[in-house]
Amino acid sequence: NDWVAGFEAMTEHTGSPPRLRRWSAITCLAGALERKTWVHTAGSNLYPNIYCFLIAPPGVGKSYSMNIVRDFWAGLTDHKLAASNVSKASLIDELNDAHRVLVQPGKVPPTVEFNSLKVLASELGVFLPEFANDFMNTLTDLYDGYPFKERKRSMKNSIDIAKPQLNLLAGTTPSYLTALLPEGAWDQGFLSRTILVFDSDRKLNSLR
Repeated sequence: NDWVAGFEAMTEHTGSPPRLRRWSAITCLAGALERKTWVHTAGSNLYPNIYCFLIAPPGVGKSYSMNIVRDFWAGLTDHKLAASNVSKASLIDELNDAHRVLVQPGKVPPTVEFNSLKVLASELGVFLPEFANDFMNTLTDLYDGYPFKERKRSMKNSIDIAKPQLNLLAGTTPSYLTALLPEGAWDQGFLSRTILVFDSDRKLNSLR
């Protein structure tokens, strides 16, 4: 009856802290829901996309629950999971390719179209090796779900995504996050849209 609680129970044997497993489950659900569900607030639709960083010292078990999320996402038919290591250009290309068409029998319109992409990086340093303002601003823009357009001289075809959605789940250590983020980053839009989940408790289970 409670999918998040079920995920926590299923992953209890990993020894990963409950808080990290809980937010892995929540982000997993957000990725599965895509733009298929929403709440109407502040005059517009709010979709369940999440940027979530699981933060813990090495060896605590961040990757255990994240790997299970990866398995769930990979098992969803027609859903798109991006590569962990992408540039800004390749991320946009993957999002552009992640076109979804949902059939709504008996409704008007009979189909709904959008672009939804999931990113899972067990190590944030693979996805974000450096704090690049251009890349971070693009992630901030995509989070809001408004139309995204890109046109450059070097591009044969311009990119026009009317309904984008991006879900991001990444793991990192406090020391890497401190080294990655410049002081001014805490006042910028990307981190205001990111859920930072920290836990350092580790449960050691018997190998038997």
